[in-house]
Amino acid sequence: MASLWFLKLALKCLDHLAWPLLALGYPICASIQAIETNSNKETSDLISYWILLLLIYLFEYAFSRLLQW
Repeated sequence: MASLWFLKLALKCLDHLAWPLLALGYPICASIQAIETNSNKETSDLISYWILLLLIYLFEYAFSRLLQW
């Protein structure tokens, strides 16, 4: 019974957990690889990604009440 409850909870939370894992997991790994290989092109692409992600999160935080409405 408890495992069924946990499975239902996990499925409900999947949409909240999938985005951060996808949006942060891959770029973190790619950033580490770019730093290790000293690739200027990859590093600049990843810096652009992190800046855009930061701006999206700031916009979402600043206008969260408006977005919920």
